Amino acid sequence: MKTTHPLPHEALVKTILKSTTINLKKTDAKTKKIYKGVLQFTSNQKKMPGKFIQHKILAPLKACSDNYDYFFVSKSAGNGIRLIANPKKEMKEIQSYIKENILEQLPISDIALAYIPKEKKPAGWTWQQAVFETAGNKDYFGEADIKSFFDNMTETHVYNLFRTYTPYSVKTCKTLTNYCTNMGTVPQGSVTGPTISNIIMYETDVKLQKMMKKQGWSVGRYSDNFMFGYTKKKNDKHFKTPNKQKTFLNYPLNTIRRLLKKQGFQLQESKCWVGANNEGRPVMNLSISQKLNIPAKTYNKLRSNTYDFVVKKRVPMQYKGNLKGYYTSLKGKLTYWAKIAPKVNKTTALLTSINPNKLKDSDYTFFW
Repeated sequence: MKTTHPLPHEALVKTILKSTTINLKKTDAKTKKIYKGVLQFTSNQKKMPGKFIQHKILAPLKACSDNYDYFFVSKSAGNGIRLIANPKKEMKEIQSYIKENILEQLPISDIALAYIPKEKKPAGWTWQQAVFETAGNKDYFGEADIKSFFDNMTETHVYNLFRTYTPYSVKTCKTLTNYCTNMGTVPQGSVTGPTISNIIMYETDVKLQKMMKKQGWSVGRYSDNFMFGYTKKKNDKHFKTPNKQKTFLNYPLNTIRRLLKKQGFQLQESKCWVGANNEGRPVMNLSISQKLNIPAKTYNKLRSNTYDFVVKKRVPMQYKGNLKGYYTSLKGKLTYWAKIAPKVNKTTALLTSINPNKLKDSDYTFFW
């Protein structure tokens, strides 16, 4: 795998890494146990806990960490929470140097659709359109989700990355690994994490693309989410018998599952599926059956939430005292979807008919 540009000389990298005051002390067993406990708590939560609970859960972790700030965020789909480890100033600067000067010089696979540097994106490229081109308007398509992807990217994965794709010594690769990992894994929230995920998956992506193409499937990967599609041919041999059809439609998931196992990852089976176009299932929360669009369920929910907010004066309890935050959240979602589905503009107009700076709790009813 050739680099896009020459990597910095090792002497320069070592000088920069030695110039910091960051304490890279080895994580002890007690701290790792606390960290795993927090991750376990996170994986079991369906919604954001109250601030008091958050404080109690995160306090032990914050007490034993010099380089990261910790907090929870809701998943974009609204069905859980994530633990974010936000690097502090000096760590963020070092990670930015590593990302820009080393990691981003390493090629990523053709099927990677997330975390792509701006200079590597074709004009007018969007990941949504790329998802549609991969799996949209196909006779069959589906998804596969990697289970706890970032939590299972270990310091061994990262060390092997530097040893495989850079010319640096063992000692320098270990130091780079220490700056890019926390508690033995790649933390969500780190500057380097997203780029590292693409490089760790590089060889798997290349093998998968080759195997899928041989069978007529297109495939893409957005971070921890694979999507794939197949256009049925006239007198298609794969569909001559029910057994052949079943084997063929199971091929993408079986292939992904097998390749991931070699790297120490596994699928989140509850989020994996293959279906026919007429089932109309969304991929990456995008409607792609005939054209790129907003899923009906998502559209209806946005319309309903906006109408409740503006007309009925009803707001989820979590936004009590933060009505402007709710307004901003709704507007952000509407702005995102308006780029894909212009019909959303009507709902946006309703929302923007109110002044976010004049919102008062006393005018609203809050519900759980």
